[in-house]
Amino acid sequence: MVDTELLITGLAVTLGGIVLVLLGGAAYIAYQALERHLDRRAGIPDPQDAPPADPSAGAAGEPAAGRREHQPA
Repeated sequence: MVDTELLITGLAVTLGGIVLVLLGGAAYIAYQALERHLDRRAGIPDPQDAPPADPSAGAAGEPAAGRREHQPA
């Protein structure tokens, strides 16, 4: 009734797809680590450590000095 070879082929394709996704994720993580390492060697600052683009901008949730906030009527 059920073709065993077809089931095995479907299972192999499914597991192969899962393995490809996992390998892609591992490759992406390795690429990001290599990019950070090369940026550090070149003297490029880490984006998380960079100062805000607007020096007058306050921290998240704090109004910045000299910036007017809209007040509801």
